[in-house]
Amino acid sequence: MIRRKTSKKKKIIYAVIMTLFFGSSIVIFYRGFIAPKRPNSSSLAPVAVVSTGGVVATTQKPVRVLNKPLGVPLLENPLFAERLSVDGFVAPDQQSVFVEHPEKLSPATKVEALNVGTGTDVVVRWNDPEDTRAEHIAVYRSDTPEEVGTRLTLVFLGTQVFRDTTVVLGNNYYYFVLPTSSTISSPSIFPVEITPKDTVPPPPPLDVNVFATENASVRVTWRPSSVEIPSHYEIYRSLEQGLIGNPIVVGYESDKTSYEDTSVNSGLSYYYSVVAVDASGNKSTPLIEDPTVGNQFPFGR
Repeated sequence: MIRRKTSKKKKIIYAVIMTLFFGSSIVIFYRGFIAPKRPNSSSLAPVAVVSTGGVVATTQKPVRVLNKPLGVPLLENPLFAERLSVDGFVAPDQQSVFVEHPEKLSPATKVEALNVGTGTDVVVRWNDPEDTRAEHIAVYRSDTPEEVGTRLTLVFLGTQVFRDTTVVLGNNYYYFVLPTSSTISSPSIFPVEITPKDTVPPPPPLDVNVFATENASVRVTWRPSSVEIPSHYEIYRSLEQGLIGNPIVVGYESDKTSYEDTSVNSGLSYYYSVVAVDASGNKSTPLIEDPTVGNQFPFGR
């Protein structure tokens, strides 16, 4: 007896007939694959899903991702040179070229003006242009963005920083950083703007002490710093150690070195901080002292 081979298509038809006849659910999958040596395979085997309600048949189309099997993770942009390469992708070899303007120098980049913090200094820094025709860098300062103003310095390439110590606290300035050359004109640029500010806190008062007086008040004393006389003092009070609490005196004269707090209750511990404040509103680091008013141990030891 000679047996004939049954084709896959006939097998699927037989399976459908058997399923409809017996009323059971069978799922038959024939999976195709892409052979590594045959990336141009044109078809995959069909997939038949058989259920009690009928037959749903679909045909898969071959999918390849750079000759890799399905499931290779994709990057947001796999051809971007700075991305990390994954299996299946290789970052391209990129080269850069700088194009010079025939009539003007290229500008400096990443120009910025920074507050030093004292209000009397400004630091200007930049990156030199890639233009090989540039010879020096000139830094200008102006009161308006429409004019370059006065040249403050002329430095060689590679310096990339300049400190202006002639500014006035609170004034507004515009800085221009221009590459220069003896053979070609400087570029047109936009300035960077800055207003010098004092952000450095004053030194705190020294030798802060507190004393409980006979009339159940608290006297706070201190000594001013010899480095800087503040604009005024602020005195804070708290019922919890480590917390500065609320101010009980603000705008206290800078020539004062003591204060008496009469709004206290006997039997409680109060924590005081004396804070120096300068003309720019910067406050010193609080120093906290702990006095005890009344009986320190009202319930015994």
